[in-house]
Amino acid sequence: MKLIKSVLILPSYIYDLITSIRNIFFDLKIFKSKVYDESIISVGNLSTGGTGKSVLVDYLICLFEDIYEISILSRGYNRKSKGVLEVTSASAAREVGDEPKMLFSKHPSSRIVVCESRKEGMDFLLNNKKENSIYLLDDAFQHRWVIPGLSILLTTYKTPFYDDHILPYGNLRENIKGVRRADVIIVTKCPKNIDLKEKNKIIKKIDLLKNQKIFFSFLNYSNEVFSENKKISILELKNKKFLLVTGVADPDPLVMHLKFLNLTFDFMKFSDHHNFKNKDVVKIKKLGHENLILTTEKDYVRLSPLIKNIPIFYIPIKICFEKSEKNKFDILIKDFLLGK
Repeated sequence: MKLIKSVLILPSYIYDLITSIRNIFFDLKIFKSKVYDESIISVGNLSTGGTGKSVLVDYLICLFEDIYEISILSRGYNRKSKGVLEVTSASAAREVGDEPKMLFSKHPSSRIVVCESRKEGMDFLLNNKKENSIYLLDDAFQHRWVIPGLSILLTTYKTPFYDDHILPYGNLRENIKGVRRADVIIVTKCPKNIDLKEKNKIIKKIDLLKNQKIFFSFLNYSNEVFSENKKISILELKNKKFLLVTGVADPDPLVMHLKFLNLTFDFMKFSDHHNFKNKDVVKIKKLGHENLILTTEKDYVRLSPLIKNIPIFYIPIKICFEKSEKNKFDILIKDFLLGK
């Protein structure tokens, strides 16, 4: 393992150099970013994934969908299509990506578009924009061709960006100096009982700029699990051995939650955004027997069309803040939108 890591150090330096030069070109306006008059909020991270971006986007949609017309722009990671596509009820996860499909299934009144180019995607949305619209850019921290009005950066409590390294030695997409572009930093997946001393230690390591705000959040899993037309209490799984299947970057919080509930299950782990193939389905069915299959919400949109004759459920997840922090965060977002 040490030998492998040492081999990766040089490519990591090269990757750091390339991404740093790119950022300098944007800072010097050699690469010209586009500024829009619209209310645009970017959600992203410095790492390759697993920070909870889609969960926060879902939170923001829930916060404002009764007040604003909401448009979400995403790359549609790992989709089998190119260019600009608008997500509809007929869209398949393979076509538009699992997260956009999941968000549309939860929020069909929102407009969701996928495109590799955030600039092209924004122009597409603005060609047919509605009054009182706001725009959420999902996973757009490194996509600097569009300048958001508010930039939110996520990092996890377990693996904060300041303890990580540049790809491929670590999981960072760019140098940690990029954090300076964020207006808001959210530390995600914190313990629910995190104290002020621990928070202050993290704040000191992040070294906040005067204009930056920081919040601490934790995950909350639903007490119920859902299928297409049924829901049951998760406690009903206590007397059933089931199969947990995940294709997310960080399944550890879910695994720990299920173990905390004293549930008995087998576990199959796939890579993030994994496109399940026939051979995967055969393995899942074999290990699942005729028992229940449990998965994450975004994995469900990819797995459910493929699994027949075995009950398959997903467990919803939400990002939560302590009451005082929730109020401050919600007000910050509202003030930004009112300011526009």
